[in-house]
Amino acid sequence: MRIAIVSVTAAVGLSVGMATHAPAQTIGQQLAGVDELTVVVAQLGDREQACGLKETTIRATAQNFLLTNDFTLANESSINLLIEVSSLADDDADRCFSGIQTYVYRTADYYRETDRQVVEGFILLWSDLRLATSTVDQHPVFLIGQVQNQLELFLDDLRRDNTPL
Repeated sequence: MRIAIVSVTAAVGLSVGMATHAPAQTIGQQLAGVDELTVVVAQLGDREQACGLKETTIRATAQNFLLTNDFTLANESSINLLIEVSSLADDDADRCFSGIQTYVYRTADYYRETDRQVVEGFILLWSDLRLATSTVDQHPVFLIGQVQNQLELFLDDLRRDNTPL
């Protein structure tokens, strides 16, 4: 089991990008048997768009990275890779700050006893958090690099969880 430790680095006045992250989380070979998934990017708001970020670019980058690494993608799957980005632009410092949270989760129906209903739930299989900062004009490229780093960690954990003991 991995423990997440998040540290925040202040990067005032730097011209290059910086990133810190919490180690990827996976518990007890949760990724065993995962052989396809659907890539989902959470809707970006005005703050993310002010930093030059686009959902289509993030999704295409993730899909291409996974396909290049021989991973199967599906239009619909019970397993999803969700990328959420939350950003803040500091116009005075010409910087953007983003949190990039990537999750892999499985959807599953379960019986909820309180109201005796079958409802859809989510089982978290893996997650990774990155905090990134760069100049506004470099932020889209820098953020894409961080997403690729997250996906590389995911694929490493996926391979480890699917290697026979």
